Amino acid sequence: MNKKIILIGIVILLIGVSIGFGINIIMRPSISVVVPLDNNITATTTPNQLAQVLWITPTKVESLKVFKSDFYKTEDTFYKVGTFTGGVFKDGDILFAVVATGEMGGDARYRFINQSGKITFLAKHSDAIYDGDPLDVTKFSIDTDTVLADLIFPEKINYGASSFSLQGNNLSEDFAGQAYYSPAFKLAFKHPKFGDVYTNNPDDQTITNKQNGYHLIAPDGTLRTYSLDMNFYDTKNRLPQITWNDGVVNKSEYVNVDVGGCGSRNFASVVYDLSLNDLVVMGETINGDKVYELKDTNNIILQNVYNNDYYSYDTPKIPYEQFVQSKPVFFWFDSMGRLIKFKKAEYIPAVECGKPVIYLYPEETTNVSVKIEPKGGFTFTEPDYGNGWDVLAYPDGKLVDLNSKISYPYLFWEGRGGIYNTPEKGFVVAVQDIHNFLIEKLTKLGLNNKEQADFMEFWEPRITGAPYFFVTFMGNKVMDEIAPLTITPKPDSVIRILMDYTPLQKPISVQGYEIKTPERKGFTVVEWGGVLR
Repeated sequence: MNKKIILIGIVILLIGVSIGFGINIIMRPSISVVVPLDNNITATTTPNQLAQVLWITPTKVESLKVFKSDFYKTEDTFYKVGTFTGGVFKDGDILFAVVATGEMGGDARYRFINQSGKITFLAKHSDAIYDGDPLDVTKFSIDTDTVLADLIFPEKINYGASSFSLQGNNLSEDFAGQAYYSPAFKLAFKHPKFGDVYTNNPDDQTITNKQNGYHLIAPDGTLRTYSLDMNFYDTKNRLPQITWNDGVVNKSEYVNVDVGGCGSRNFASVVYDLSLNDLVVMGETINGDKVYELKDTNNIILQNVYNNDYYSYDTPKIPYEQFVQSKPVFFWFDSMGRLIKFKKAEYIPAVECGKPVIYLYPEETTNVSVKIEPKGGFTFTEPDYGNGWDVLAYPDGKLVDLNSKISYPYLFWEGRGGIYNTPEKGFVVAVQDIHNFLIEKLTKLGLNNKEQADFMEFWEPRITGAPYFFVTFMGNKVMDEIAPLTITPKPDSVIRILMDYTPLQKPISVQGYEIKTPERKGFTVVEWGGVLR
C-alpha cells in the first residue's frame, strides 16, 4: 500500500480519536506574563518551557493535601484539566482548584501540577497567596516561570465591526464546568479563531446577577469574560459623543452600567422589555447611530430613576416634568442587537466606596509613593491625588504630603470601583449589637486600636434605621479587583478591608465564615472602607 495513503489514514484516525474523546493536543511556545506573589512567599523557579499539554474535559478529583493543619473547614473543589506531554513536567497532571480562602468568605483559583505526588504551584496561572490563605507553602514548590500559552487570551478580540475588551485578567477566572450547557448561557456568536462565544440568557430566571458579558471557554474549562466596546462612549470621562435633535452636542456624563455596592453590577445595562414601539429618536452618535428616549414620560423606568435613584443633598428635587426634560435616560442598540440604557450621572444612586483610608507603617522613615486606581474613578481625595500620592511616612503612621508639606494621619479617598458581587456569606446583627460586633470583627481582621476607633467613628453612626443588618466584609482579593493598589517601596504586609451592609426588617438565614487574622510584619499597609449608601 502507498506509504502516503497510510500516513494520511493515521492522521485522520488520530483526529477522529481526538474529537471522539473531547481532547485537544496543543503545543505552543511560552509567553511572558507578570504575576505578583506575596512578599512573604519564597518561590523557586524553573526555566520557561513549551506548554505541551493534552487538555481534557475537566474531571473532578480528590483534593490535594496542601492545606494548613488548622484549616479544618476545607471547602474546595479540584479538577484534573490536562496532562503535560513534554518538558520538565512531563506526565504531570494539571489540576484547577477553587478553594475557600477564609478571607472574608471568599475563594481563590489555583492551578497545581501533580507529578507522581510531587506538587508544584503554577504562580503565573493562580491567584496570589496571601498570609491568611489556607495553603501550606511547605507542602509544594512554587513555579514562577511556566506559562500555559493556551490559557492566555488577548486583551481585545474583534468580531465583524465589533471589538470586545477582556475584563479582569487571565489569572483568576471563574470555572465554567458545564455552565455553557445550562439555560443560564446562550450562544452569542462563533468567533473564527476562538470558537463559541456565550452570553447571559435573558430567559433564564435563575440568574441573580446578569453581568451581560461575553464568555469564551478556555481549554481547561475556565471562562474569559469580555465586554462589548462602545465606540462612541468615552469610558474614562463617562461622556457619550452625541448630538441631540436640537443640534446641541452632549456635554453631560452618563453611565451605561447598573450601579451596585461601591462598583457596578454588570458590564452593560441591558433592557429586554422595551421595543422600538416604546421609543422615539432623540439624537445620534458620532458614528451616526440613533439614540432614543421613551415615548411615555411616565414609564416605570423614568419613575424609578426619579423616585429611587435621584437624590438631592442640599436642595429640593427638581419637579418631575423638569427632570424628564433634562434627558435623564437614553437608549442605544449595540452591534449585538441589545438595547443599552444610559443614565445621567447626576441621577445614579448615591452609593460609592465610602471613606477608604490607607495607613502606612514603614519600619523607618521613608519616602513612599502610593497609586490607587478605582475602576469608576474618584469623587474625593485627601490630600489631592494628582498623579498619585508621594508622602514621607513615619513608623508611627504619620504622613507628610511632599507637595503641600501638610501632615495627615492617613490617605483618604472616595469613589467607585469595578464590577463585583457582594458575598452571600456574612452575619446578621441586631442594631443594638452593632458596636460589639464591629469591635470583635475588626480585631480579628487585624486592625489596631487607632484604626478601629477611626473606623467606628465613621461607620457606626451610619448603621442605623433598621432593627437588623446583614454585614459582610471583603478583603485583599476583592479590593485588588475594585481598586488596584501599588505602593513603592513594596510593603511586607497588606491588609485591605471593605465592609458592606444591608438593613433588614427581620433576621434572615445566612452562612457565616471564620476570619483568619493576618500577621502584621515589616512595612505594613492597612486600608479600610465600606459601601457608602
